[in-house]
Amino acid sequence: MAEARRRVAHLQALRQIPEALPIGLKGQDANGLDTSLGQLQGFVARADAVQEVASLALDDLRGWHFVTTGSVLLSLSPHGLDAGMNGRYAGLFDSQRGCARGIRLAKAILERLDCLPPRVFALPDRNSFILAKATARVLGVPCEPWPDGGSLEPGLVVAYDLRDVEKPVLVSLGRHRPGQKLWSHLTCWTTPGPVVADFTSVLCQDFFTPWGKRPVSNPETGRLEWAPPDGRPSDALVEELVQLTKEPIPPEEQPELLLSFVGAAATLTNEHGGGLFRSSGERLPQVVESPVRSPRLPLEPKKPPRTPLSKRFPASLHPPATPSLDSTGAIVPASFTDLRDQTLAALASEDANTAFRTIRSVLSYPGMTELRTKAHWSEAWGAFAGVAAVFAGDALAQQVRDIASLPDDAGAYFSLGYELIEQGLHGLAATVLQRAFELAPDSEQIIYEFVAALEHIGAHGQAVLTLCSPPGLVDTRFMACYLLGYNALMTGDLDEPRRRLALLERLRTVPEALPEESSGLDVMMTRLRRFLRRADAARHATSLDLEDLRGWQFVTTGTVLLHLSPHGFDEGMTGRYAFVQDSGVLCLEGLRRVEAVLKHVGVGVPRVFILPERQSAILGLAVAKRLGVPAEPWPEGGSEAPGLVVAYDLADLEGPLLESLHPHRPGQVLWSHLTRWTQESAFAADLTTYLYQSKTTPWGERLKFNAKTRQTERVQPDERPVEELAGELLAVQMDESTLDDLPTLLALVTAVQGLTGDVAPGWARSEGVRHRQLTDSPVKSSQFF
Repeated sequence: MAEARRRVAHLQALRQIPEALPIGLKGQDANGLDTSLGQLQGFVARADAVQEVASLALDDLRGWHFVTTGSVLLSLSPHGLDAGMNGRYAGLFDSQRGCARGIRLAKAILERLDCLPPRVFALPDRNSFILAKATARVLGVPCEPWPDGGSLEPGLVVAYDLRDVEKPVLVSLGRHRPGQKLWSHLTCWTTPGPVVADFTSVLCQDFFTPWGKRPVSNPETGRLEWAPPDGRPSDALVEELVQLTKEPIPPEEQPELLLSFVGAAATLTNEHGGGLFRSSGERLPQVVESPVRSPRLPLEPKKPPRTPLSKRFPASLHPPATPSLDSTGAIVPASFTDLRDQTLAALASEDANTAFRTIRSVLSYPGMTELRTKAHWSEAWGAFAGVAAVFAGDALAQQVRDIASLPDDAGAYFSLGYELIEQGLHGLAATVLQRAFELAPDSEQIIYEFVAALEHIGAHGQAVLTLCSPPGLVDTRFMACYLLGYNALMTGDLDEPRRRLALLERLRTVPEALPEESSGLDVMMTRLRRFLRRADAARHATSLDLEDLRGWQFVTTGTVLLHLSPHGFDEGMTGRYAFVQDSGVLCLEGLRRVEAVLKHVGVGVPRVFILPERQSAILGLAVAKRLGVPAEPWPEGGSEAPGLVVAYDLADLEGPLLESLHPHRPGQVLWSHLTRWTQESAFAADLTTYLYQSKTTPWGERLKFNAKTRQTERVQPDERPVEELAGELLAVQMDESTLDDLPTLLALVTAVQGLTGDVAPGWARSEGVRHRQLTDSPVKSSQFF
C-alpha cells in the first residue's frame, strides 16, 4: 500500500501537466483518468480505515475484498485453506443452515451500525424471495417486492445471488440511496459484474441452492443423480429458515472479529467508503482480482479439425431386433456374451446391418455394465471395429481399435467420440467421451463434446452434472454457462436458465470468457430468452411439468401441439406415438382442432394452399372444402398471400419446396399434420396434430390384420384421385369425445396469444424464419431403433 500512496500523490501532480497525459487527451478531455485516480484513492482510503483490525496480508480475504470492492465479506470458507482457496469456495452445496447463518450475521452487523432497516425488499427470483421473507421475519419488519425501476425508500434489498438478477433489475440496483443497503448472500469471485453488494455472505465459483435441483449420490448405482427441487410452498421454506436462525452462531465464525472490522470500516463515510456507509453515488463494480489468490481453471488447447467423411453409417435399421421371450411372454434381456457372439456371427455371414444393430445395444450410453472390465470393453469395441470397417472405412475402424485396449490417453477417446458424433452415433460417442472425461475432467473441449453427445440422446441431466463438475467452469466460460442454462431447461428447470442468462450478459463483455469463434453468442442468449418468455406465458395455462408434452413443445419450438397420444402415456410415451398407422379419423380430428384454434385466436383463412405432394394435397383439399374457402396450388418459390398452408408431414418434403416454407409471412399459417419427433429438422410447423417416430399413411401402403388367416398383410396404396379421397375424409365418422380436451388446448393458446416478435407462437408471426424442430424436450418418451 505504501507504493500505492506514493503513486496517488504522483498522479495528482501529473494530472495537471498536459504533456504527461495520453496522446490526444488534454486537460478536462482526458476522460477516464479521474476515474482511475479515484479508484486508487479509494483503495488507499479503505486500506487505511481497516488497517488496525485487518492484517492485509496475502491471505486476508475479508480485508482485501473490502479494499478492492467496498463490500463487507461476512463469512470465510474453512475448506481448502491449505490447498490455496484462502477463504473462498469453489463448488458450494448451499444449505438452509448456511442461509440462516448469513441472516444472523447480516442482522449482527446492521445492529452494530445501528441501522436496522424499516423494511426488506425482495427481488423477483424464488431464492431471493425466500431469503428476503425469512430475513424480514427475523428483523421484525415488513417484506415488500422490489418495484420495477427501483425504490427511493430506505430498506434492506436482499438478493440470493446477483447472478440471478435480470439486467433491468440489476440496473435499478446500480446507485446508493439514503438508508438503503444491498445484501447478496452469494457472490461469484470468478466473474466480474457491474454491481457489487454492500455486503455478502460468501464468495464462491459455483453453487447449488438449498431449494433447487441438486446432485445426490444413488447408493444402489453409485452414480450421481438429480434430486428434484423442493416444491413445497415458499411459506413453509421460510418458516424452516426462520427456525434455523434461532441456532447460536458457531464460535468458528468469530463474529466479534467481523463486528470489529465493520466498526473500523464505518469510520470512512466519504465517496471512498464501503457500500454499507454510502447514501449516494454509483455502486462499485464487482472485480475478480485481489492480492489474495485462489486456484483457477486452466486454458484449453485448440480443437483439432474434422476430417471429411467418405462413408457413413445408415441413419436407421429395419426391422428392429426381435427380443427373446420366456414361457410367460416376458422379454428376456440378452446377455453381453450373447450379443457379442451374435455380432461376430453376423459379421462372419456378412450381415453388417444385424451386426451393427446388435453391438449398438451393448455400446450405447451408458453401455452395458460389463464394459467396466477391460476384457469386455476390448471385446465389444473390437467387434464394433469390424462393423465400422464395413460402414465407414478403415480409418474409423482403426480409431476404434485404438481405444479397444482401454488406453490412458484421453485424446484417443476424444478423437473417436468426435468422429462418432459426425457419423450421427451419439449414443456410442457419449460412452467413449465419458471415458475421455474421466481421464481429463478439466478439459473444456472434452466436456463440450461429451455434452453435445449427451444432448442428442436426451441425457440433459447428465450433461448438467458434467458441466458443473470442474469448479467455476460454468461461471467463467460463456459456452459452458450457456450449455448449463440450455441443458438445465431441458430437464424442466427454469430457474437455472434465468440465472445463467444474467451471467451471460456479463460474460459477453469479458474477452477471456469467450470462445475463439464468437459469431453465434447473441443467438444463444436470444434462444434462452425465447424459451423463458414462452414458458412464463405458457405456465399460466399449463403445468410445464415432466409430463406436459404440449406445454414444452410450445416452449422449445413455438409449435402448438393439437393432439396427445393416449397410448402408453404412463408407460413411457407421455403423449407421443412410436409406431402409428395414421387414419382418416386422426386426420379429421387434426383438421377440426386446427379450425378451432384459428377461430379462437381470430385468424381468418382466405385460402388453403395445396402443396405438390399427394398426401398433403388430399388433406389440403379436405380442409378447403371444410372451411369453404378456395384451394390454390402453392407456387414454386412460395407465396406472399395470406392463407393456411397444409402439409401432411414436413419430413416428406425436401429441396426447394421445403425451403419455400421456412419463412413466416403475414397472415400465413403452416400446419403439418404429422411431426417426426426423433428426427431434427430445419424448422417446425406453426401447428401440428401429433408427434410420431414411424408411420404409415391413410392412403399409402399400410398394414392390415386378416381375420381369416390371422396374419398381418400389406395393403397397396389407394390410387384414386385426390379430390375423391378428400371428400371421403370429410365423411369419416369421428367420436366427438375425442375433442374433450379442446378447452385445455384453447386455454394454452389464449395464454400465449399475447407474445410478440421472435417469441410469439408460429401462427402469430409475420416475419423471420421458423424455429428449428428439436428431437427432445423435458418430457421424455420411449423410442425404438
